[in-house]
Amino acid sequence: MLSVTEERGLEIVAGAGGVLEILDASKSPRSTDVLLIDADQPANLDVHTWALFRSAMPLTRVVALISDVAPEIIESLLAFGVMAALSDEATPHAITNAIRNAAGGILDYEAHLIAKVKDALMYPRDSGSIAVGDLVVETSQGVVVRNGERIVLTPLEAAFVHVLANNLGRVVQYEDLYRKVWNVAEGGTGSPDQVWSCVKRLRSKIEADPSDPRFIHSVRGVGYVLRDRENDRNIRSW
Repeated sequence: MLSVTEERGLEIVAGAGGVLEILDASKSPRSTDVLLIDADQPANLDVHTWALFRSAMPLTRVVALISDVAPEIIESLLAFGVMAALSDEATPHAITNAIRNAAGGILDYEAHLIAKVKDALMYPRDSGSIAVGDLVVETSQGVVVRNGERIVLTPLEAAFVHVLANNLGRVVQYEDLYRKVWNVAEGGTGSPDQVWSCVKRLRSKIEADPSDPRFIHSVRGVGYVLRDRENDRNIRSW
């Protein structure tokens, strides 16, 4: 793994280990702009590790080297806000360019990964665990984890978060919420008030300040979206 703070203006600092080692390094007053990780190491794509990482270093951009292009790997890269992804056989020049692009906030996925990315965006799978900043949604268990604390949800709350998490960064319209959470038949009607009641309970459980939410956001007259307000630059509009 590389921690990058300058390269032609950025200093490249090499280090062994994974994301957790970078968390230790983040205690230094010098901030990290870009990380280069080996995405083939399972520990580097662990959802709980990334929740800790994003909590400690929310603005750090990430570049990943991968050999496995399985859908779950691509989805993890996107969900974790990885700015660039290259083959693990990429040339040093290509890696340097990806680092530079990531430092400038430019998405840079190799051409052969673009189709995989499109599939991941258009046909998301239910992965069971989804990280949003320091919040982890365990969709298969009906709980969320915030700062290491497990918060048990009611079945309705769990269904609501499940739908938002599986559309991370995308606004879920009221009609879709009625159908997928409250099982309202196609063409039937639901009530925004029942949605708001559920959101209010959820915010009281997972938000540090329910009146100023970080994770669950309303789009007036349209629906709701799950995104990390403190890390918008690393949340895809997907």
